[in-house]
Amino acid sequence: MSSETTEIDDESPTAAETDRSAVETKRAGISLSNIEKSYGDVLAVEDLSLDVEPGEFLVLLGPSGCGKSTTLRMIAGLETPTDGRIDIGDEEVTRTLPQERGLSMVFQSYALYPHKTVRGNLEFPLGKMDVSDEERDAKVEHTAELLEIEDLLDKKPGQLSGGQRQRVAVGRTIIREPRAFLMDEPLSNLDAQLRVRTRFEIRELQQELGTTTVYVTHDQEEAMSVADRIAVMNDGELQQVGTPEEIYKTPTNEFVAGFIGNPPMCFFDVSVGEGVELLPNGESVRLDTTLPADTETLGVRPEDVHLLRTPAADVANVSRPDLDDLTNAMTCAVRVIEPLGNAYELELARGEYTFTARVRALPEGVSPGADVEVAFDRTELHAFDATGEAIR
Repeated sequence: MSSETTEIDDESPTAAETDRSAVETKRAGISLSNIEKSYGDVLAVEDLSLDVEPGEFLVLLGPSGCGKSTTLRMIAGLETPTDGRIDIGDEEVTRTLPQERGLSMVFQSYALYPHKTVRGNLEFPLGKMDVSDEERDAKVEHTAELLEIEDLLDKKPGQLSGGQRQRVAVGRTIIREPRAFLMDEPLSNLDAQLRVRTRFEIRELQQELGTTTVYVTHDQEEAMSVADRIAVMNDGELQQVGTPEEIYKTPTNEFVAGFIGNPPMCFFDVSVGEGVELLPNGESVRLDTTLPADTETLGVRPEDVHLLRTPAADVANVSRPDLDDLTNAMTCAVRVIEPLGNAYELELARGEYTFTARVRALPEGVSPGADVEVAFDRTELHAFDATGEAIR
């Protein structure tokens, strides 16, 4: 058992924590103000300010090395900020010891005691708390019931599946009724199907308990499915904070636009004048749409790329009956078709561009090597300037 887990989960609460009301305990907000963390010459987190609302499920999302886990560890007290301030509730905790913050953390490695039964693992965080044997047993039974692990209480971690061990790890976290849950990629050791099921269980549990939760993941699908809000990070900097819909529909820059979405957004260099011209492109294409004059890059989601039969007015795959929302068509070559069961993903090529379309049905005769007519939904186009920032 790592010392980090002991510090977060296993120490007794302070007097202030014991006296805190149930509502305050479960719904403490978290505020990060101008937080920085450096390791020598390496700046891991830069000038990060972020507020987590009481009772909110906030996900820190980004690629490996973006600073999300470092940020979580600073909230936990396992790392000390080089600069800035951290508040939990109405209390500054920037340099408060981990065991005095009233938080519980779920690690990627589960961090269970292998020699203890499930019951023993669940009981351990209560060991130094002032609870009677009857109250301890009631808490264990209630937690086991919430997580549907009542039949596992007498088993040891080595006898459990990965999903069952994850439930026990979550149980150790919630049994103390902490001020907030911190979860560091808790599902990364599970297979794909179990990940999907477990993430919905965690979200359902958090909604039932109402406990403030900060959850770290690099999986954007996971983030979109569980979060109240998502904080997207890259290279130690906060890129955007918003609801899943806001992050997807109105990304603040090219990084967020390209990171969120599966498959990711398609990008085209453009010149804006009388219409929008795709550049550079051996066969220049002018789109009959309007973008801001300082647009340098055009972004299109794959689901907003529509395949047309010839003539272009004979539409096979447009969700709306009004065709006025589409740009003029351009001819593209089909390179790859990937059936997904309920949809198809196509790799298309036009001059120097290769991009993706996601469609519900294929027009007749469309196959790899064929040419197709393609149009964009002009109501869903994204414009970015020369610095990569979105133009509203």
